[in-house]
Amino acid sequence: MAGSSDAGTGELIVPDRAPGVTGTRAQSAAGPARARLCSPPSGGDAPRRSAGLSKAFTGSGTNIGLTLVLPQPARPGPRHKIAGRHASARGGAPPPGGHGRCRAPGLSGPTRGPPPGSRRSGRDTGRRVLTVQPQSTRIRAVLTGAAAFTLAASLAACGSTDAGGKKGDNAKAAGTAGASGSTAPGSPSAAGSTSAAPASTTPTASGKVLMPTGPAAALAKARDTAAGQILVTTLAGPKSGVSGKVWVWLPPEYNDPKFAKTGFPVLTLFAGGQSNGYNTWTDDQLPIQQEDAELSKAGKAHPFIMIMPVQNFNSDEKNALDCADIPGQPKMGTWMAEDIPDFVRANFRTVKGRDGWGLMGASTGAFCSAKLALQHPDKFKAAVPIDGYFNPDSGLWKGHEAERQANSPETMVALGKADVKMLVTAGGANAYETKLVKAWVAKATPPLAIEYYEQPGGKHLTSDFKKMIPDTLQWLTKNLAGPQSD
Repeated sequence: MAGSSDAGTGELIVPDRAPGVTGTRAQSAAGPARARLCSPPSGGDAPRRSAGLSKAFTGSGTNIGLTLVLPQPARPGPRHKIAGRHASARGGAPPPGGHGRCRAPGLSGPTRGPPPGSRRSGRDTGRRVLTVQPQSTRIRAVLTGAAAFTLAASLAACGSTDAGGKKGDNAKAAGTAGASGSTAPGSPSAAGSTSAAPASTTPTASGKVLMPTGPAAALAKARDTAAGQILVTTLAGPKSGVSGKVWVWLPPEYNDPKFAKTGFPVLTLFAGGQSNGYNTWTDDQLPIQQEDAELSKAGKAHPFIMIMPVQNFNSDEKNALDCADIPGQPKMGTWMAEDIPDFVRANFRTVKGRDGWGLMGASTGAFCSAKLALQHPDKFKAAVPIDGYFNPDSGLWKGHEAERQANSPETMVALGKADVKMLVTAGGANAYETKLVKAWVAKATPPLAIEYYEQPGGKHLTSDFKKMIPDTLQWLTKNLAGPQSD
């Protein structure tokens, strides 16, 4: 199914959501695969807020005992009940609701504790000792107002070290997102606030940022956009032997000195049609760069590094390379899944692992994004196939049926091997397309999770693909890691 375009008549629409898009959610026959009809995404998760010391503090990860020494009051005073629960140490990242702080009910205002690594002893000095047990146990004690203040200062220190006394980025991360050493956009750390245990400026083995590994590629300006330059290079893939053009867009934040040590998520975009020597995501037919810059500024989308490769080297759609390693043909699949990610990591600051890597494409590009995500779940976490098809139909597969089946999303969707997330779209005005896409979604088998998005009145046109850009970017933002700092 080749992508058609009415870009000459299509108007630029920049809504917060696709106009008139509605939908319902329903479980597919696959059940646990979570393939479902869905309403358009509504934006990112609400930011977490620090509740200071006015809420009960909690934590996760390694449980350790904490001994706090409290002075014996000279005379009775007002009584306060203090309920303590251990909040485990976190390396580099603040616990939910605070930044290297602990909280106890009955106390107000953030209170900083001793320097990271300090210890309290419970030796017998005539003072009362309160031992805060691991997370499974709560201890209640009746304290005086003076003792409560001392407790608050002591509790504030509990997030500065782990069980081994390590600090900051060198501390062992707890098994939660907040303990991974990452910083989400808009969080206190991202805004430049400091913590009791400053993060290291050098990425550690457990860090989230991968600095450029080199060698640096020769990048030239392809064109200017309202959101900055689009660059281009010719990538000669050492693993595939394929040489082709790759366009790159860097979000405005990338060159901001405030983000000099930040890694960014990567979104690879595949075009409709043959994409022989061009990629429609690089021009105003699909102005995704401007949309992303505006949504990112509004806090609704990640600032993505965008990669836009060619997909073919001839204009004959009957003999497309299908983003695959067809026997006897250029190894396009290896070039896209191996050489292009290697090129990105060599030249740009990225997020380690697959969590910050996504794919999106329209029509023929939808086929490519679905295929590559299913084949390489170790490299890509999420994909958005827009109005696509799922059966490789190039004439170049003739005589290679086994290989064709191995590269078919129609086959792979039901195998239950790919732990990836997908948003799969169809235009409501095209009955054949909606039937085809819904049937494919219904085949999804866990751990694959697919959401179905239908655009009311949508046709298989570039101008309609364009209207879905805000919603697709916001969905990707929900399902991919954002910029990370160590």
